[in-house]
Amino acid sequence: MKRSFDAAVGGLAGGPPKAPRTVGMAIKMLVDPKEAGTLIGKGGATQKQIAESTGCRLHLSGFGELYPGTQLQEVCIKADSTEMVSHGVMSVLTKLAEESGGKVNGGEWEVEDGGARVHFIVPTQSARAIIGKGGENVKALREASGMQVHVEDMVLGERDTAEQVVSLAGPTSQIQLALPMILEKVEELSGQPWFANWAFSCLAAKGGGKGKGGMANMGGMGMSPMNGGKGDGKSKGKGAMGMSMAGMGGMGGMGGMDYGKGGKGKGQDGYGAATQSNIDMLSNAVSQLPPSLASDRSQALQFNCQAEFVSALIGKAGQGTKQIAIMTDTKIMIREIEGNTTEKAVVVKGNAINVASAYLHLASRLSQIMATATPDAGAPSLAMAYS
Repeated sequence: MKRSFDAAVGGLAGGPPKAPRTVGMAIKMLVDPKEAGTLIGKGGATQKQIAESTGCRLHLSGFGELYPGTQLQEVCIKADSTEMVSHGVMSVLTKLAEESGGKVNGGEWEVEDGGARVHFIVPTQSARAIIGKGGENVKALREASGMQVHVEDMVLGERDTAEQVVSLAGPTSQIQLALPMILEKVEELSGQPWFANWAFSCLAAKGGGKGKGGMANMGGMGMSPMNGGKGDGKSKGKGAMGMSMAGMGGMGGMGGMDYGKGGKGKGQDGYGAATQSNIDMLSNAVSQLPPSLASDRSQALQFNCQAEFVSALIGKAGQGTKQIAIMTDTKIMIREIEGNTTEKAVVVKGNAINVASAYLHLASRLSQIMATATPDAGAPSLAMAYS
């Protein structure tokens, strides 16, 4: 459910009615928690400095309040004009690059020197305009800026205030070429009566997860720790797959995941994955993993998912993949496959153990979705690539 940025930053309840909110121009961004901390600064000093130097109002969702389907916080930059908003965005990106050796990470772990990963949130009507008829506008944007540009399929929110994420990847120096084209499409809607409602709304919310140990419940993010973690080991797998993670609690809070009906370790189809031999096999694989690989967060796994099942896999407001990402401390992304309109690529990034864990959860969720849609489908056939 959308809420106001006033609530996100702790606006007071009660009191006299507030005057109607107005805004000349606004853009939203996504940043990781470390970047959010950089933008706030000690005692809010950095946030205040950016506001004073650009004339913008800078609002961030609270720590642990994450945008649906991501592990990123939401930032809104509002001002009286597009020029001021542009100045505010560039000031934000400059500050982030200063603190990261010339990079803007945007939640990514492997960003090249001088590179940037920037995620803007725009009204869906603006996203459509950025793409253009037959993709002609987004193609022109890529060619003119030299950056990779991707408009995420997932639409969040309702009616006019629905929104989508536009992601940029490429050299930090090229963002200033892409930004005016994106702001132009948002500015075209800034005079609409609903625009202020969109600008002041915030979809970021507290995450779930109950991982215990060295990284326990980081502001509601519920990251599963690699060391000292304890899952409750009591999940009673309840779905068409009957997947139970009982007995795997030592892998960092994984024990609490369950999906639907059916009994301990036994699904409605009469089989369960959590047999002692499977648990022993997984435990042995983890014990053989070199420490360097266990801590290397650049590992990635990709598999294809039929396009018709992608929305169900993501879940309402992104909660399906978000829950798995938080539980396993991974990043889960859905990507287009060039030349393939019937499938989408599901990409999981993190360390080797977490990626493997996330894949098992995703495969189980997808199997349940497919079984519900097509009861005779059986287990999904997933083509994987690992790096």
